Amino acid sequence: MGEAGPEAIMPLTRAADGSLGVRALGTANATPSGSAAPQVYITVDGNGNTSTQSTQGWEQFGSEIGSFVDRRYKQNMMRDIRPGGDIWNVMKNR
Repeated sequence: MGEAGPEAIMPLTRAADGSLGVRALGTANATPSGSAAPQVYITVDGNGNTSTQSTQGWEQFGSEIGSFVDRRYKQNMMRDIRPGGDIWNVMKNR
């Protein structure tokens, strides 16, 4: 989550034929702003605080995506700091 430029976290969907990928539904101008997709910016600072900014009309969507990212960040952090986790191992020189 530290690269420059446009990025996205997108859910994968498995189709009936078994293929796996990102699926787009609706029309290209389905957003209130008329763009092809809503813009959501999610920031997680060094203290673990999460903030979101979204395209006008998509604030609730941005908030929900931000909450999802926040939960996943905290789950991964807790996994890494408990005994046997990556951060715990580094701190214990293992």
